[in-house]
Amino acid sequence: MAYFRDLYLRLRDACPGDCPLCGLSARGGMPCAPCWRDVRRQTPARQRSAQEGLVADLRLDSLCVALDYAAPFDALMLQFKGRRRLGLAGLMAMALVRAHRARRGMGDCDGGVIVVPVPSSRASLRRRGFNPAGEVARHFAWRQGWPLWLGGLVRTREHSQQHFADRRSRLHNTQALYRADVQVHDRVIMLIDDVVTTGSTLSSAAQALYQAGAAEVHGLAVARTPMAALP
Repeated sequence: MAYFRDLYLRLRDACPGDCPLCGLSARGGMPCAPCWRDVRRQTPARQRSAQEGLVADLRLDSLCVALDYAAPFDALMLQFKGRRRLGLAGLMAMALVRAHRARRGMGDCDGGVIVVPVPSSRASLRRRGFNPAGEVARHFAWRQGWPLWLGGLVRTREHSQQHFADRRSRLHNTQALYRADVQVHDRVIMLIDDVVTTGSTLSSAAQALYQAGAAEVHGLAVARTPMAALP
């Protein structure tokens, strides 16, 4: 497995492309060296503010966030989800791995860990053709050497768009939204999402995993919407 992973990374880095943040020439369609330094500088700090602001209100053992969903990093998410640049999932997973390992206690799991992505709605899957959280989770699990369960959660129903909903409405809309389709008794779950706003989605997904017997559920998200942007 390590051989094929290294081969993939070498082939990717040999291909010419453009930096998704500044547009300058970069290998493999990944950020150029200056932009990647910006990403690396930001990632260790984001999980601290995310944990302080949200975990107390959520059904999670911890929450780790790599980036703020704000300029210039929001461009990564827009290109990833809007323009289907799936190669950026690897970059986002790298940022998430870095933030995760910087968090004390979360990088020391010896066994029993499962990576589970938050499933997209049917409308989002029809529109994009893929699940952003699933793509990031695939790369994250690969880099960490943990098993990935893409079907670990299923939606029990659809809900209305939440772009303009306040925190209370979001929490109400996502109650009992998921069902765990796997046996997770006594397992440690790394629950992956692309963007966290109020945390209501992660909280609902975690509740389903706990009901299925999970010992711990740790939320991990690539980016967090700044609280000032909420209604």
